[in-house]
Amino acid sequence: MTPTTQLARMVAFELEFARRQATRVLAVPGGFAVRHADFPVSHNNNRLLVTSAADPAELLDAADSVLSDVPHRMVTVYDDDLGAAFAGAAVAAGYEHIPLVAMAHAGDDPPAPAVPVEALDLATLIPSLRRDWRLALPTVPEDTIDQLARRVAVRLTGADEVRFLGVVGDSGHVLARTDLYLEDGIGQIENVMTSPEHRGQGYGRAVVREALRRARAAGCELIYLVADESDWPAQWYGRLGFSTVGRVHEFIREPAV
Repeated sequence: MTPTTQLARMVAFELEFARRQATRVLAVPGGFAVRHADFPVSHNNNRLLVTSAADPAELLDAADSVLSDVPHRMVTVYDDDLGAAFAGAAVAAGYEHIPLVAMAHAGDDPPAPAVPVEALDLATLIPSLRRDWRLALPTVPEDTIDQLARRVAVRLTGADEVRFLGVVGDSGHVLARTDLYLEDGIGQIENVMTSPEHRGQGYGRAVVREALRRARAAGCELIYLVADESDWPAQWYGRLGFSTVGRVHEFIREPAV
C-alpha cells in the first residue's frame, strides 16, 4: 500500500468517525462541520473538516457561522497544500496553526508490553479523565470538566469497534491510556496519555504496543495515528515503528481571556 493510498484511507476513516459521533452535520465550503449538542465545549466534536479547496475568507466566515454559539473555533484541513494555503488568513484572524503528521505503522509486530495493559470501561475511564482534565485546567468551570470527560462515551459510536486501553495503578487510577478504533482493516490509535507524575516509566510505550498488538490481531492492514509535527511525539512514535505518510493542518482559536 503506497503512502498516498494509506493517507486517503486515513482521511476517509477520520471523516466518517467524526460524522458518526455528531448530532448535526452541516455543509461548509470545502467540507463539512460537526456539532454535538451535549458537548459544546469539545473542540473535536464541534469543528470544521476540510478536504477540498475553499476560499479562506469564506471558510473563516463559515466557522463563525456554524460555531457562533460556542466560544472556540476549530478547522481541520486534511490536505497539506490546502492547509498551507489557508494558514495565512487563519493566523491573521487569530487562529493558532498546528501542523500535524499522519503516521502509519511500518515496523515489526511489537513485543508484549513490559507492564500489564487492560481494557477500560467507562466507569473506570471517566473518573480518570475528570482528574486529568482538572489537573490540566484548574480554573475552568466544573461543567467544562464534565463535558470533556463524558464526551468519551460518544466515541463508541464512531467505529465498528472502539476500545479503551490503560495501565491501572494499585489505587485504581489510570496511569496511562489510549483509544483504539477498528473498522474495515484500519486501526487508529488516538489520545495516548500518561499522567504527568507517572511519565518516564514506560507506560505510554506499553499502551501503544498493546494497541498495536490488538489491531494486528483484529486483522488491520493499516494502523495509524496523528501526532504534533513540531513536538516530541512524532519522534517518539517513529521509534515505535511509525513513519510519516502525510500532513494534516489544525487551526484553533480560543476565546479571549
